[in-house]
Amino acid sequence: MLFLRCLFTLLLAAYTCMPSAQASTASSNNDSAEQKTIGSLAPFVRRDRNVLSLKLNNKRTLKLRDGDTCDIPEKCLIHRLLGLSPDRQFFAVEVLGYESRTVIWIRRQSGTRYEVYGEPEASPNGKWIVTANPSEFGGTNGVFVWQVHAGRLIEKLNFQPDSYALYSFVRWENNDSILLRKFTHADNSVCPGAQTMEFNVTVRKDGTLWKLDENAGLKEVRCQ
Repeated sequence: MLFLRCLFTLLLAAYTCMPSAQASTASSNNDSAEQKTIGSLAPFVRRDRNVLSLKLNNKRTLKLRDGDTCDIPEKCLIHRLLGLSPDRQFFAVEVLGYESRTVIWIRRQSGTRYEVYGEPEASPNGKWIVTANPSEFGGTNGVFVWQVHAGRLIEKLNFQPDSYALYSFVRWENNDSILLRKFTHADNSVCPGAQTMEFNVTVRKDGTLWKLDENAGLKEVRCQ
């Protein structure tokens, strides 16, 4: 099952890089969504063909230039505006390569860029953001927490698993605790005869640090 899951992911990634009517439709839909976002943020944002321009609070304009073509992997680079962060202090931009995807937050005050890997989820008080990025191919896989302070992102947790494990965001339980879902290879002592298993994982603030706690969730594991 796990082999088929990985194979399907690889085939899907390869397929999306091939020119086709379906791929063109998906690209068109993404462009349309970006146009609506740009329209809602005008005049602070505009696109001129392959250049996405962001007007910063210091009166400078930051220009993000797309690559010339995706027919050549080395020249494939696409920037798509996703919108603003919950506190409206950052532009959120998706960055696509030939076989890669990430998300960056750009500080509106200075243009400083922060790679947040996926779409972060903000804590109830807005002081923290977390990205649980379950990437099997083309992205950075793991769990990441930042403190939002004085218009800057301060990294507090950068967890990239050494073995196969995918983490998905479930919810903020409170300002100091995050509930995630983990998908990984089955542990025979927990799931005898199964290939994979899923269970809840908690990320908690411990003093100034954020730590993963995977033990409690094993009581309600789902074997597959």
